[in-house]
Amino acid sequence: MYMNEIIKETDTLFKGWLSQLTEKEEGIMQLLLQVGIDSRYETYTTGNKKAFMRNLKSKIKKIKLQGPTITFQPTWNETLRTIKKLERIGMMKIDEEGLPVWMYQDIDRILEMIEDRA
Repeated sequence: MYMNEIIKETDTLFKGWLSQLTEKEEGIMQLLLQVGIDSRYETYTTGNKKAFMRNLKSKIKKIKLQGPTITFQPTWNETLRTIKKLERIGMMKIDEEGLPVWMYQDIDRILEMIEDRA
């Protein structure tokens, strides 16, 4: 399988996921992605499985403290609902280490396509 087909397949998956999200949920998804990247090192070095959720809560609090200058101000409950929705549609889930895993339902298929290309 050629790389173009793999990119096309992942692009189709991503567009399918995004079509199910509201604009606010897309913003929360970006927040989850960034906090997940920032929390990964701390989780692996300290073994703290609650680092991601703690850092996420802290980030939401910082956004709120910036006040009305920022239009994107998700609440904790909106964030938790978005996490559940992302898990339901297969885009992201929280693993046993407390970190987000993206494309968890389709990652094996995507990796298999990449291996077939090699």
